[in-house]
Amino acid sequence: KNNSCSLVISPVFRDLFSENEETSMVYVIKKYRDFLDSISSNNVFFLQHPRELNFSFNSKKLKKISTNFIAEDYITNILFKKFGRIDLYSFPVSTVSVNLKKYKNIKNFFLLSKFIPKRSKAALKVAKRLKIKYKSIDLDRY
Repeated sequence: KNNSCSLVISPVFRDLFSENEETSMVYVIKKYRDFLDSISSNNVFFLQHPRELNFSFNSKKLKKISTNFIAEDYITNILFKKFGRIDLYSFPVSTVSVNLKKYKNIKNFFLLSKFIPKRSKAALKVAKRLKIKYKSIDLDRY
């Protein structure tokens, strides 16, 4: 078993941002792309949300996952067989983080920005209430 891997779970941006947050969405998507571009380590996987049809990203470094599994099942059935720890990167708060919070070998990293949508701000309160531990990644730095 390899020591660890990272998994970036991409959201449905239209679900994340309300219609009046268009400017913020454009900014955050650009910063998100810059963040993805900055990834240089091995064993970094990228999982696109099946309903996100507008966002596309190509990278030689990120391993794009093509699967019929939902993210939770992919992590528990595939990645856990190969890796001891998974660093999970997502916008707050992915249902994957909620559904897999019992696993101590999953570390959550939430992608944040000064232009984060209202929905994500509310979700951070839910994460706190559910005692989901996470570290923040400031997309504004990219």
